[in-house]
Amino acid sequence: MLFGEHAVVYNRPCIVTAVGLRFYVTLEETNGNSITIDSSLENEQYKISVPDLISSSIYPDKVSFVLAAIQHLYRKYGIDKGIAVTTRGPDRSFGLGSSSAITVAIVKALSELFSLNLSTSEMFDLSYQAVLTVQKKASGFDVAAALYGGTIYFLTGGKTILPLEVGQLPIIIGYSGKKVSTVNYVAAVNSLYEKHTWAIESIFELMNQLTERAKDKFLLSDWLTLGEFANLNQGLLESLGVNTFDLAKLIFAARKAGALGAKLSGAGGGDCMYAIATPDTSALVKQSIIDAGGEIVNCDLNADGARLE
Repeated sequence: MLFGEHAVVYNRPCIVTAVGLRFYVTLEETNGNSITIDSSLENEQYKISVPDLISSSIYPDKVSFVLAAIQHLYRKYGIDKGIAVTTRGPDRSFGLGSSSAITVAIVKALSELFSLNLSTSEMFDLSYQAVLTVQKKASGFDVAAALYGGTIYFLTGGKTILPLEVGQLPIIIGYSGKKVSTVNYVAAVNSLYEKHTWAIESIFELMNQLTERAKDKFLLSDWLTLGEFANLNQGLLESLGVNTFDLAKLIFAARKAGALGAKLSGAGGGDCMYAIATPDTSALVKQSIIDAGGEIVNCDLNADGARLE
């Protein structure tokens, strides 16, 4: 997430880019009516019958997104076949949309396995509904990034999914070392919203204006202005109470080292931040993040979305 987190849950736009930390799903049709999941991601196996899954409303945490994706697609298309599912991915996901990535991979793989020929928009709708089932409240931006790839201007629920033609993004990602639950922080902001709607609505509207202007600046590669916008957006996120001391250390260290701007990325509470840096300051910014207790996440940005391999 580059701009507009939390506000996007409340019908405002955001800008998101896909990262090259890829997850993989292999599906095989089997005899019988059981679904088995072999997850190297969670280092465990799980088995359930198709009828039990179809009627279920509770999912084991570690395979919840996989099961929700299968359930939604099976229900919609009346599928009752047994399958063996194998999932694998990077050793660490750093809180960069991994749940949505695996959900999208499952839906695309099922579309291929059963020759459903689902369109990208149909796969988005199914994946988004699966994520909503598990998380209860979600905007879908990470689903869109995982599915479409690239850098996207996105409006809540996929009302707008607009690919942005951008070049190389001079962005450095720093990991705080703490993995957190997006659901908990979305709920915390929602509680604040319900108590002080007038104030939080004003904050979200400022985020909206920043995101709209940032969209144009990305197309112009105006990194100086985007850095200033990132700092402004960070201040608004701070007012929502989602920043942490560990994230703040990385953000301020990056700015002090010459970054054009820096902010947290995503729900907050931990996970990642990013800094916009020039070629001249990039090495120093990276080292400053490390010295402040962070870890550099080395991955491609503006990466491909879901694909058959």
